[in-house]
Amino acid sequence: MQSLRKITVSVALVFSVFAMPSEGALTAEQTEDTKSFLISIKKTLYPSWDTSAEDYCTWPGVTCDPNTGYATVDLSGKGLSGYAPDANSNNIMIESLDLSGNSGIIGAFKDNWAAMKVLKHLKLSGTGFTRDIPSGWNGMTALVSVDVSNTKACYSLPSWSGLQNLESIDVSNNKLDGAFGGNGWESNPKLTSVNIAGNNFCGCAPTAWKDSAVLSQAVTAGGYSFGPNGCKQCGKPTCPGNGSSITSTSTVAAVSVLAAVVTLLL
Repeated sequence: MQSLRKITVSVALVFSVFAMPSEGALTAEQTEDTKSFLISIKKTLYPSWDTSAEDYCTWPGVTCDPNTGYATVDLSGKGLSGYAPDANSNNIMIESLDLSGNSGIIGAFKDNWAAMKVLKHLKLSGTGFTRDIPSGWNGMTALVSVDVSNTKACYSLPSWSGLQNLESIDVSNNKLDGAFGGNGWESNPKLTSVNIAGNNFCGCAPTAWKDSAVLSQAVTAGGYSFGPNGCKQCGKPTCPGNGSSITSTSTVAAVSVLAAVVTLLL
């Protein structure tokens, strides 16, 4: 009888352990905000995506880490089209987002995606994203790799500094034809791979990059120069999409506001 009681208690303990949530389980708010962002992708980019199941971890292209609950989203080459959704919450627990190979995705890169604080891998290559690559993505403190190659990115390199986990940057084969930019890239301690080839930067590469073997190699491989010779003269960069010459996204916004004020005064 005593042995039977021990067995019963042991079985109960086993079931109680399996019933306990993992240490890294998401809060209700994190789960809801992550799901809302994924539903926004369905609404704006992928209307045929089957999201009928309550648990988004079972949706096609979505997997979740059993320990942390963080989601990996792979929708590469799915024929997505339209404008990407905003990310207006710090509770979006996506650690990898792959939208590559979807040329129908259009519109400006989303500066507010910096809210995704656990995002490690971002793949947007082969999409139609345009305008500046956001310097605001410097807020993605967990970022390990970012690939925005073969898009319609324009103007200059973003200022990204002090990203302790960043290892790989690929901005190759874009429309970057403004001044180099790239302030602070030399301060990302784990950077091991950088590809900036296939662009048309003007001016000279940042002097601070000379002390980084990875960045120096990227400059050489891209056919650019630290100067004083071999640096292209700067003109007005042209951003693809509407063909207008711009200096930055913020400049475009300022011009629009000024035009509206002038219209009201006339």
